[in-house]
Amino acid sequence: MVVLLLGLKHSGKSSLGRRAAQELGTRFLDLDEVAAELLSARGESLPQEKAAVAIRRYYLRFGRDAFRALERSAAVCVVRRAKPADGDTVVPPAGLDAICALGGGTPENEAAYKVLQPGSRAIYLRERPELLFERIIAGGVPPFLEGEDPWQAFSTLAKRRDSLYRSLADDVFELEGRGIEELVPILMQHIQEYKDGR
Repeated sequence: MVVLLLGLKHSGKSSLGRRAAQELGTRFLDLDEVAAELLSARGESLPQEKAAVAIRRYYLRFGRDAFRALERSAAVCVVRRAKPADGDTVVPPAGLDAICALGGGTPENEAAYKVLQPGSRAIYLRERPELLFERIIAGGVPPFLEGEDPWQAFSTLAKRRDSLYRSLADDVFELEGRGIEELVPILMQHIQEYKDGR
């Protein structure tokens, strides 16, 4: 089983997923990082470029359709990496092959999500939109929120994705602004219940 973490940008999918995977002794995979690795292998990113920067630049240069194709290729890689192979340094616990953080828009990419869905369980990491907006804006207004009213653009996006995430998730985890130290054990409990078949 692969646990998929869904949620908006800055909801903590990567931070929480990485820590939970370490504690549970399983693999952690980040779909955006895998996509950036694919760009690097194709010579389409700069050396030492952060995953988010490489992906944003690719999206702006080639557009949505090219990005969605890249994301689907990354999803195929994630599924392959989640399966135990000879010589693996990480031997996942029985019933839990990996935890994977998805991009905020991955569930809207039907072709990519269909690759990831079989044999997986999805947890929606839900945070208050106002808090997420503050975190996002702190790093500068991203391209997808440019315009006269970035909050209105984000609010509309958050409502649309909230509905989608809820429809796909096996579980909704309300984060409520809590810190990572408090949230990791609770996330691990959710994952453990899946692993145990509850």
